[in-house]
Amino acid sequence: MIGIAIPTKVCSFCGVEKPKTAFSPRSDRTSGIQSECKECKPHIQRKSRYGITREQYDEMVEAQSGVCAICMRSCRTGQALGVDHDHSTGRVRALLCRNCNAGLGNFGENAEMLTTALAYLLQYGEA
Repeated sequence: MIGIAIPTKVCSFCGVEKPKTAFSPRSDRTSGIQSECKECKPHIQRKSRYGITREQYDEMVEAQSGVCAICMRSCRTGQALGVDHDHSTGRVRALLCRNCNAGLGNFGENAEMLTTALAYLLQYGEA
């Protein structure tokens, strides 16, 4: 029996040869796909956006036992924990699930508004 050759490509980030299906499409490339694999892409984005390496991110995940720093649960969407940072200074704070990160953003990262929201919940009960 003759096997069918699966087209592969070497990821420019991790250097591992993977099936081309492990890469996202990119029409402006001659190959038609990204140069880095889907698994490495988030690490590249974290490095460029927040200045943290894959190893630093993994250390943060381990230090937080793989859960969100606010709700203490893993991300319910199945996504990796997001890097939370201070928008005015750029300083990385911790890793948050998508819901908690969006919640902070919806309150404009304003501690006074969050305190008022807490007082509201305590007054009217947590439904």
